[in-house]
Amino acid sequence: MLILGSMRLPATTINEVLSRLDEIIDTALAKNDPNGYFAYIYRRTTRAVKEAIEAGRFADNARMEVFDVAFANLYLEAYEQHQCVEQCSASSVFRKGLSLLMPWCASLELFLERYLNLDNRQNHPIFKNVE
Repeated sequence: MLILGSMRLPATTINEVLSRLDEIIDTALAKNDPNGYFAYIYRRTTRAVKEAIEAGRFADNARMEVFDVAFANLYLEAYEQHQCVEQCSASSVFRKGLSLLMPWCASLELFLERYLNLDNRQNHPIFKNVE
């Protein structure tokens, strides 16, 4: 467990994310805190992603783990800020999430432009031999 001041350092693996989610769930159960519901659902999803990575279901499994851990860190940081009674604005969490997703969104935009632009049929691979 790495702690810097009152905040932990970000998780670096899915197993670490799962461990932290377990801690949140255990604390919520002990305190009868409804904040544990989201952590429980998020843990189930993260566990499913981990199993899919282990089964090799993604085109780039290592990249998927990095993405999953980075995204989970947004929630973990917000949860810790809430627990430490530090300010946590929705806009700051949104900005962090957006900065994380921007490279992926740019890739998705390029994919959509290149492969799904059916208005430009003469250059689209599906319609190459269609009159």
